[in-house]
Amino acid sequence: MPDDGPDRAADFGEERLIARLDDEARGELTAIRSALRRLEIGTFGVCTRCGGPIALGRLRALPWAPTCVDCAG
Repeated sequence: MPDDGPDRAADFGEERLIARLDDEARGELTAIRSALRRLEIGTFGVCTRCGGPIALGRLRALPWAPTCVDCAG
């Protein structure tokens, strides 16, 4: 039985979604690894841009945040 156009479109959409989720997960994993490195060298919680502290609330919400709120925006 030949592929139906809508089915192929749905499959393609699902593949794109899976690829996007995979990219997001890889990016998050990279950010977490970077945060762990900062923890090991003693710079976790210090903004990588301005050198100021990253607010505890930001770290609770996004533990791998590399920057303070001001530098992130």
